Formats: sequence, structure tokens, C-alpha cells
Amino acid sequence: MVQHFRSNALVTGWICTALAAAISITIPDAFGLMISFPLGIAGIVLLVLGFRSDPEERVDIEAMRAWQPEEGPMREAGRRHHNEAGVLVDAVGEIQVLEHRVAGEGRI
Repeated sequence: MVQHFRSNALVTGWICTALAAAISITIPDAFGLMISFPLGIAGIVLLVLGFRSDPEERVDIEAMRAWQPEEGPMREAGRRHHNEAGVLVDAVGEIQVLEHRVAGEGRI
């Protein structure tokens, strides 16, 4: 079965319907109707299918509350990393400012 059918059908149905309405308004001759009519009908069919389909699986709150992380070493634990400002943050919270250049400015 297709994953997320309800959401996909509803979004696609609204897009097809809106696109068909825009085409029928901007191209009022027979060519515009040849394009917009089937597109509008397809949008309405998708909306009906989307509204009639079963709701997608919901998150089980009890299972989420009972979740426990796996035991074992954490991959990123104890490693140094740089934040957005170029500051080196140590594993125990020590901070060291490194020299770096900002575009258009001198050293900080």
C-alpha cells in the first residue's frame, strides 16, 4: 500500500483543483477548458478519495512514554565540537575561543 496516501491525495487534490481554476480563468477559450476541465475533475476525485480513506496510523502515546534509549556508549559523547560562532566547546563544558575570520572583517 502507498505510504501517506491520505495526505498525498488531499494535497494533490487541492493543487489540481486550484490549478484548474487558475487555468480556466486565465485562458478562457476552448483550449483552456480542455486543460482545466480534466484537471479539475481529477482534483475533485483525489479530494473525495483522500477524505474517504482511513486516517493514517497515529502515534501511540503510551509507547512513546515507555521508550527508553539503548544502553551503550554514545557515539558523539566526549568529543569537541565548534558552534556557529567558531567557539570550540569541550566535552566538559570548557570553552576556548579560536581565531577565525569573518567575511569582510579582520581578525576577531
